[in-house]
Formats: sequence, C-alpha cells, structure tokens
Amino acid sequence: MSTPGSSFPARTVHRHEVLRLVDLADPTSTIADADFYGCVLHGPAVLLPMDEVAVKGCVLPDPATSLIELPEGMEVLGVVAVTRCGFYERCVFTNVAFAGTQEILDRFRTSVMDL
Repeated sequence: MSTPGSSFPARTVHRHEVLRLVDLADPTSTIADADFYGCVLHGPAVLLPMDEVAVKGCVLPDPATSLIELPEGMEVLGVVAVTRCGFYERCVFTNVAFAGTQEILDRFRTSVMDL
C-alpha cells in the first residue's frame, strides 16, 4: 500500500503495544516499513538489520549477549530481516538478539540500554 503521490510504501506505526515479532514478519521473514514507539517486542527472534533501521533509547535485557557479530558479506538463514524500520522511546526487546557486522552492532550498543 502506498501513500497517494508517493512511490514509498505506507509505514505502519505501533505505539505502546505488546507484539510478537514473528507475527509481524511477512512470508519472506522480513519486517519492513514500520515504526515502534514504547513497545514490548517478544521473540524468540534474531533480527538482521538491513537498511534504514534506527534504534534509539531502547532496552535489551543484556546487550553483551544479545548482539551477534557476523563477518562482512556473510549470508545467514533463520533470521528476521528488518528494513526501513525505527524502534524508539524505550522499546523493550525480550528473547531477541540482533545480528550484524561490527559496525552495525557498534551503533546498536550506543542506542540501547540494559534492563
């Protein structure tokens, strides 16, 4: 679904909801074009940020064990790709990890807090 006059898909906005990430993924295991504000996001899931993903002021139970570093260019299976999404205002991730290159994970480390 596109906004009239726009070539970009409409964004879904979730505010203060409790959500299961698997329910948000499409048949290609992708969550796209959504913004989350103050949500509780439940796994189990490993999220793979692809492009245009923002995480600001969110909470991971243990960032040291919730961030999985991948070598540049490595292909992975069994993850949920995230593209064109934002997570803001103390979203809480439970039973969720993020996978990505060192550069991507370094950005997440500065954007998340411990519980």
